[in-house]
Amino acid sequence: MRTSMKKVGMHHLSSSGGSCYLILDDAPPGTQEYIMLRQDSIQSAELKKKESPFRAKCHEIFCCPLKQVHHKENTEPEEPQLKGIVTKLYSRQGYHLQLQADGTIDGTKDEDSTYTLFNLIPVGLRVVAIQGVQTKLYLAMNSEGYLYTSELFTPECKFKESVFENYYVTYSSMIYRQQQSGRGWYLGLNKEGEIMKGNHVKKNKPA
Repeated sequence: MRTSMKKVGMHHLSSSGGSCYLILDDAPPGTQEYIMLRQDSIQSAELKKKESPFRAKCHEIFCCPLKQVHHKENTEPEEPQLKGIVTKLYSRQGYHLQLQADGTIDGTKDEDSTYTLFNLIPVGLRVVAIQGVQTKLYLAMNSEGYLYTSELFTPECKFKESVFENYYVTYSSMIYRQQQSGRGWYLGLNKEGEIMKGNHVKKNKPA
């Protein structure tokens, strides 16, 4: 990669903490920029200026105004902060998934029920958390394939979102699956509108 640089005035060299800085004195007062010269790279580059006796060797060059460099601590909370998309989850059995006020998970054919509204919150690449809009509870699947609700966001609340033909979408546990075949454990309802164990749901069958 080739880059071009405009002619600049490099008048003196400063060092601090094992790193060197070239101070560009011809910048307007109070806006001097710095070139930080790191000495821990395996590559090297030589800086030469014909009209100046300055000559220095460095290994890796990063150009940026130091006043714009900020170090931020990782303070990301465990709880998802995005509200996500408010939607309804419709089963091919003819039911909408609902999460009732007492935490009961089942299906209903009442399209006006507010308990059928869910927040699909992205928590990874094609991974979502499913949260009831009314209850603020998360759907989760345990190691036996049973679906339950949780007030807190945990790894068992993560579901992989997969889109198939005709835009049919499935949700499977991110951490549990069949040990031998590797088949996913899916969220599904039976023909009575009752929640099914994840390991009993097949993605190519109505559920």
